[in-house]
Amino acid sequence: MVLFIGNINGRYERNINDYVAVVAGAGYMPHGYVFIPDEERDKFEYWRITTINGAVKFFPLGDFRRLYFQGEINVDFHSVEELGTGATGSATAYRPGAVVGWRWVIAERATLTVGAGSDYLEIHARAGDTEGTLDGIWPRLDFNLGFLF
Repeated sequence: MVLFIGNINGRYERNINDYVAVVAGAGYMPHGYVFIPDEERDKFEYWRITTINGAVKFFPLGDFRRLYFQGEINVDFHSVEELGTGATGSATAYRPGAVVGWRWVIAERATLTVGAGSDYLEIHARAGDTEGTLDGIWPRLDFNLGFLF
């Protein structure tokens, strides 16, 4: 995701046994306005997003390779300031999700993981005296490069 939207994210995965792994991570996106129209972007001094996440992966074929199923929760903290007025806003997004994917291990150390699934998104936002919520189910694609140690 770093290549597409500027999300800097680190994750640590720990094997529990031959079939189950737990994952924890955090991320930072210095420009959170990637998916809004160009004319809206010029209104913001900044829009930053900090993320924390955790997941459980199940590898039904064992050995932490090939097919996996993943349940995950992400919590995003948005911070925004409007250009000119200095008005600030914040939002918290909760994103539980599920992914089905495939992991390749290359040369016993490098990993390539590709997956697809969906997230349920619930956002609680506040700007001045205004509050709002947004929720829905969104598609999800995962592409990750990793290293085994």
